[in-house]
Amino acid sequence: MLTLIVGDAGSGKTTYLVNAILEDLKQGIPSLFIVPEQKTVTTERCMADLLPPSSCLTFEVTNFTRLCDTIFRRCGRLAGDVCDKVAEQLLMWRTMSELSPLLTSLHHRPDAASVMSMRATIRELHAHKLTPSLLKELAEHLSDKTLADKVGDYALIWSTYDALVSEHYTDSQSRLDIATELLSIHKPFAGYHIYIDDFSSYTLQELDVMKALLETCNLFVTLCMPPNAQKQLCADEVLLTQDHLAQLASQKGCGFQKVDLGENKRALCPPLRFALEHLWRIDYASHSYTGEADDNLVLVETAEPTDACHYIAADILRRVQTEGARFSDFAIVCGNTASYAGVLDMVLERNHIPFFFSRPAETASLEPLKAIFAAYNIVCHGWQKEDVVAYLKCGMTGVTPSVCDELELYAETWDLQGKRWYDGASWTMGPDGYGTPFTKGRREYTEASLARMNEARNLFVAPLRDLASKTREECSVANHIGTLTEFLLAIHMPEQLEAKEKDKHNPMSQVYGQLWDTLCDALDTMHKLLSDVTMTAEDFASILKMLLSAKDLGHLPAHVDEVTIGQAALLRSESVKHVYLLGACEGEFPGVAKDDGAFTEQERTILLDYDVITSDSLSIRAARELFSFRRAMALTEESLTILWSRATTTFEAVSPSDAVLRLRTLLGSGYPIIYLDEHFMPDLIWSYGAALERLGQCKGTEMGEALRAVLSETPVHRGAVEALATPICNSSQSLSPSVAHKLFPSDLALTQTRINAFLRCPFS
Repeated sequence: MLTLIVGDAGSGKTTYLVNAILEDLKQGIPSLFIVPEQKTVTTERCMADLLPPSSCLTFEVTNFTRLCDTIFRRCGRLAGDVCDKVAEQLLMWRTMSELSPLLTSLHHRPDAASVMSMRATIRELHAHKLTPSLLKELAEHLSDKTLADKVGDYALIWSTYDALVSEHYTDSQSRLDIATELLSIHKPFAGYHIYIDDFSSYTLQELDVMKALLETCNLFVTLCMPPNAQKQLCADEVLLTQDHLAQLASQKGCGFQKVDLGENKRALCPPLRFALEHLWRIDYASHSYTGEADDNLVLVETAEPTDACHYIAADILRRVQTEGARFSDFAIVCGNTASYAGVLDMVLERNHIPFFFSRPAETASLEPLKAIFAAYNIVCHGWQKEDVVAYLKCGMTGVTPSVCDELELYAETWDLQGKRWYDGASWTMGPDGYGTPFTKGRREYTEASLARMNEARNLFVAPLRDLASKTREECSVANHIGTLTEFLLAIHMPEQLEAKEKDKHNPMSQVYGQLWDTLCDALDTMHKLLSDVTMTAEDFASILKMLLSAKDLGHLPAHVDEVTIGQAALLRSESVKHVYLLGACEGEFPGVAKDDGAFTEQERTILLDYDVITSDSLSIRAARELFSFRRAMALTEESLTILWSRATTTFEAVSPSDAVLRLRTLLGSGYPIIYLDEHFMPDLIWSYGAALERLGQCKGTEMGEALRAVLSETPVHRGAVEALATPICNSSQSLSPSVAHKLFPSDLALTQTRINAFLRCPFS
């Protein structure tokens, strides 16, 4: 029996499954709870709180990857050494390098981008149950020669890649196929109830696993289904998934029933409930909200993204300080978290707001590894000034930041290039160049500065010279690995990473703790698969960078009470009280479906005539983006704030997204929109840091004088206020605190002003 539980977000689908699991435990029926990988740990924690201790005997939370391991253990099959991302990248590079002269349409020298793209293409084709032999046969029958050549190249690359993988590993994607075969033979879950939650679609391989489970198990599957789904632009994929599941039950000849839990049960404000129902309707323009505006649905337009981040931080602090909210009550959702990395986290840190950025760290972009690639640039490109400065700025040389700054200025002044960095002759040129009066004081300063820089040069140049001497000629990968290891030990890389790991004030401390093992694993993989291959040092560094770019270092939340930040398409979170949708701009959120798969839309249409499906259509991918936006909107239990900007972080003009334009049409021109400008300055001041920052931006204004007067009441900030030397509104008299307070009307019961509120709060 396959039971499909449908309903809108917040309709109680997960609760329905949990209650069914509790009933199974009472009756002694064993069960599995399958969820997406990114939600597995949180689901385990929640179920542990809900279920009795004995439940682990008959119940398990899992995902499709874990399920394969469970099947292999129960059926007596050894899983083998699974090919991870690093090994996949390396084997794909080797495949494309060796086949490059034989390819017709995909002939080019493999680089990091092309290798990653090809790897994704092969995984996509495999997920749609295609094989190299099927592609080869298809290429022979295609009348379009260009497409036939392309399909033939994919077949050749894929078959060669599979052969290389099978020599050393078990392919990670083949595990699902093997698991399906074992399920059909051994039936290890006979009599189980299988619960599957929080998926909007399934690959053909996953559907095959579910089909095999249906032979001996009862399946309960949830599907988030918006109301009037047939009229919703965002529902194409979930409707298709519903059809696939119904066909699955029909093919197995088992019963199929559908349970509809209806609409969102959360206590949403009327305009938000109206917006969720009609936002992506085909006929949305014929619907109009006639109720009143509500503070729990807020629309905010800012000049640029940094202002939006400041607004979010201020609003979080306001709710924490005045409404008793916890930081874990908030979630910030972006279309692409990379667009706000370095901006959003900086603003939250300045305001002392604990947060968990739900995104993997890009390994190759971390400073210790950037130091490695900068070192190879130095020795391969002739000690160019820019490469040496980049190496110094990575902070792995033992040279202090202040001396690094001196060295950078000295290099710019005297255009230091090539052997002038390592020839052994002491630097004697003045740090300030020609023309500076050479007084006694200046001579002492020059001598001290030159002594510092010469000492620093001797410190960081020696390991680089050793690296250069051993990488002049082409040599085997094994020799390159040995040389690099000697260099890393010479600059004390393991000790420096250990020190960074112990710095608990650094939010990346967990990542640094994993970095040395990650680097060693990448080098071990290179030694295993390419040890006898000869290449230049530059090629070796390029391949190592490609491998490390494929490795993501995740980190666990550091606090129980912290704001969650995540990407809409990947974020799997339980409902929270307050949600901010950041970056609702055209092409960003919701994102634009791109025709960047293995084949173009036109080519996919041709292949469909041969009953070959290679990837999801553009319409399905577009619906997926709209669905992600709507799902993010539905996360909230109380308030939703949607923010967009008139410019990007690079100050390029940008328009609001279609979601914003539709919302404004649905809610009417009378619904208030906050245009973040100087009139909303008081709303942004909820911490000492924000007050001092705004003080510097408001010179000569009433706002600046109000900030100065109130901050001056606190001795600890009086010095900083005086240092900023803010003009006093073109007047020789300072505003009294009583006058300053009037500029900040407040509804707080225990304080006179918003500023006094943050001055007395423990969160600042």
